[in-house]
Amino acid sequence: MLTDQRKRYYELLHPETAQGGDHKSESSRQFGDLKTASDTKRFTQDTADNTGNAERSVQRDAERGEKIMPAAMMMIVGSKLDTGTFLDKIKNLPNDEQVAFVKQSLKAPAPKKAKSKKPKAPAVNLTLVIDTDEDQFEALKRASIQLSAAVADASPEVRSRYFAWQNEQENHSADVADTK
Repeated sequence: MLTDQRKRYYELLHPETAQGGDHKSESSRQFGDLKTASDTKRFTQDTADNTGNAERSVQRDAERGEKIMPAAMMMIVGSKLDTGTFLDKIKNLPNDEQVAFVKQSLKAPAPKKAKSKKPKAPAVNLTLVIDTDEDQFEALKRASIQLSAAVADASPEVRSRYFAWQNEQENHSADVADTK
């Protein structure tokens, strides 16, 4: 749920993509794409392209992150309330009511889910989708971006453990290469 923070950093790096720029130029979107010298993609478009998520999903995540208080968000993440429906409900509450509403909702029993009449989609075997070098490159690039985001979102302790593990893996790989 740190899409809003990544959006802020992206717009610091690419201020021409933030809202409020040149909307009088030729535009294909309802609210207007900015025409820039570099033609840098909007944050949501760039993130969607790199993660494989729909641009609208990225927009919703960013909006939720902007409107939900950090204290409320910390209570929600990983709980039974960690759903798009609940996040959309709470983002419309005044800031001073969000934490109390989350506390109250956490105490309430979880609603029973109705059985879906729609059959589940079969799992996609990524090895079948990646058949060219370019596909492999794009898949690795997306995975790297997702990993970078996960590392950035992790606590300092978890990041430290991850980097120590990563160094161990690199040292092991170097040892194996030396023995060949």
